[in-house]
Amino acid sequence: MISGVYQIVCVANGRRYIGSARDVYRRWAEHQKDLGNGRHHNRHLQRAWAKYGAGCFGIEILECCDEGALLGREQHWLDTSRPEFNLAKYADAPMRGRKASRQHRARLSKAHRRYQSSETRSKIGDANRGKRRSPEVIEAMRRRVVSVETRARMSAAAKARGPSEKMLLRWEAMRAGLLKPALKKAG
Repeated sequence: MISGVYQIVCVANGRRYIGSARDVYRRWAEHQKDLGNGRHHNRHLQRAWAKYGAGCFGIEILECCDEGALLGREQHWLDTSRPEFNLAKYADAPMRGRKASRQHRARLSKAHRRYQSSETRSKIGDANRGKRRSPEVIEAMRRRVVSVETRARMSAAAKARGPSEKMLLRWEAMRAGLLKPALKKAG
């Protein structure tokens, strides 16, 4: 296992990509797999791979170093070599120095939302209705212990969020006398 800074070189055009890894050859195998499958994170490198083929790419180890020095040494090579394939200017944060386009931000936003139609929600409810938890699961839920610090953080977060719209409507209904407060069961 070799830890250090490496560069991927396209011999067809001389362009380079610089990176660092704890295990350079394992990382190179990951790059090859992603490039071969057409899903590499670096679009410029991916396009060159598609254009010139796998045979036009090779890896060179620029410097061997300890794991603790990887990012610093990678940054040195990025600053001095100015590789053409690297999208990020900084080794410590791949997205630092880059701004996502409006379209990309919209795609990310859409991908992180979970939309389910009312039909889907109904099917999920029907499938789960009537199911009983096993005694082991019930016991595990009872034994769940939350530290005092965690409870304090959860409480502070809930207070910062404030009451939900549903709770506000419930309180309004109780004030109007349309709903009676639920009584807690003695545990």
